[in-house]
Amino acid sequence: EEEEPELIAIGDDVQVSFACLSTAAIMDGELVLGRVRIGARSKVRPRAVLVLGTDLSEGSEVGPLASTAGWMGRVGALGSVEESEIKRTETQGLLRLLVGCPLLLLLHSWSYVPVAWALQALWQRC
Repeated sequence: EEEEPELIAIGDDVQVSFACLSTAAIMDGELVLGRVRIGARSKVRPRAVLVLGTDLSEGSEVGPLASTAGWMGRVGALGSVEESEIKRTETQGLLRLLVGCPLLLLLHSWSYVPVAWALQALWQRC
């Protein structure tokens, strides 16, 4: 999502995944424009927000759902520019598929069983 592409500079080999590059803001009733620069070999993860005035150095990473400080300084920044130390495993996805989805379907459909029995009993009486 880009507001003003002329104000965005992206280096070589940069990965941007569904991020918002915000180059404009309304402050005290005035339109404020600012540049966003992403250095070479940087990564901007999904749903990250790069606000006006952001200048990422080479090899930086903005985590998912994080925002950069930009021209406001650290005030307003929601996340860091460092890579997360959390290591995610693939077994979690397999567990969700084999256990979580069937259990979720069972729990959601359970409330329909008494209604189906009641409707069947009413149909047989008529």
